[in-house]
Amino acid sequence: MLRLLRFPLFGTRLALKIVFLWLFFGMLGGLIPANKDNPHAPGNIDVLLVGGKIHYDILLPANLQTRSALRFTASGGVPVDHPGVEWFLVGWGAKQFYTSAGSYSDVKATAVLRAITGDDAVMRVDVLGQLHFNAPVQRLSLTHVQYNTLLASLTESFTRDNFGQAQVLDHPGFTDTDRFFHANGHFSALRTCNVWLGDQLRNAGVRFGVWTPTIWSFGLSLREHHGI
Repeated sequence: MLRLLRFPLFGTRLALKIVFLWLFFGMLGGLIPANKDNPHAPGNIDVLLVGGKIHYDILLPANLQTRSALRFTASGGVPVDHPGVEWFLVGWGAKQFYTSAGSYSDVKATAVLRAITGDDAVMRVDVLGQLHFNAPVQRLSLTHVQYNTLLASLTESFTRDNFGQAQVLDHPGFTDTDRFFHANGHFSALRTCNVWLGDQLRNAGVRFGVWTPTIWSFGLSLREHHGI
């Protein structure tokens, strides 16, 4: 009987060790910078990073450059050219988890398990006017070169059809204006939504942590390398 009890106890301890190591290396990855030799050049294009309960969203200014880059999502229903749009929200995440509900309290356990073990990725795009956030918002200033590279990297995350249009997901969305799209890549515990967003910033030449799987490691990287 004692031997039988040891197996579940061993499994629990092993799982806790794995979670601890994941969190530890996540925090370490947030501290170790990529692009550390890149100077902090003064930027004149601001992007916003909005922290939620488990991940950050990126908000892009609705200038002509951004509207042009995201126009391929208009065929899916995103009002890219609406004059009242001031910001575009762009996110990447696990299909089952990200599309489960607008509130985390409604997310099913199966969606959480699928996200941990691996799931297809989806993109979410929404438009916003004047901003009113209760969540923390960090402002990151990019140069024109960095912003151009960021837009190119973000748009490469979308799966396109033969006509270059984004492939919209059959999902009602959480607002009247947001849409989900099929995405490139695969979500897992090693490649989370926060890792994806960190990748986009590093691809743009922004100094940022080498691996940021959690909201805490992502926020730590912002504070450590940008003082925000």
